[in-house]
Amino acid sequence: MSILVTGGTKGIGLEIACRFAKRGTDVFLNYATDQDAAARAAQRVESLGAQAHLIRQDVGTPEGARAALQAVADKTGRLDQLVHCAVRVLAEPSLTVDPHEFTKAINVNGTALLYLVQSALPLLQRGSTVFYLTSRGGRTAIRNYAAVGAAKALAEALA
Repeated sequence: MSILVTGGTKGIGLEIACRFAKRGTDVFLNYATDQDAAARAAQRVESLGAQAHLIRQDVGTPEGARAALQAVADKTGRLDQLVHCAVRVLAEPSLTVDPHEFTKAINVNGTALLYLVQSALPLLQRGSTVFYLTSRGGRTAIRNYAAVGAAKALAEALA
């Protein structure tokens, strides 16, 4: 079995990765910046019997998503589970937020789902599953949550 968890080295993403971690499973942990946390996550996944593979890519870009899925293809040639759990938090008022940071948050939190699934298509088998973690912020206004909430709504619309 082969699983890719974006944002898989911390928090909910790591907990999901650990739930799938067992002997015979290749667990690909995607992360963007924190190499120390990634190394600890890989050790934890391997302590549960799985083979951990770290992929440092920004999946909020088409190129980063393609590179992440190419790393999976190079190791296993297939993908059974894709879990998009990566999040870029931008807890600022929408009228004063930096537009470039807002766009990056939209891309990681929402548009990345499209980039990832498009890149994963050649690896997905009958019975493969794509999971996307959303939040109530995609349907309800939450103060200083516009970048995440809008992205979650966007990704839900893609489904």
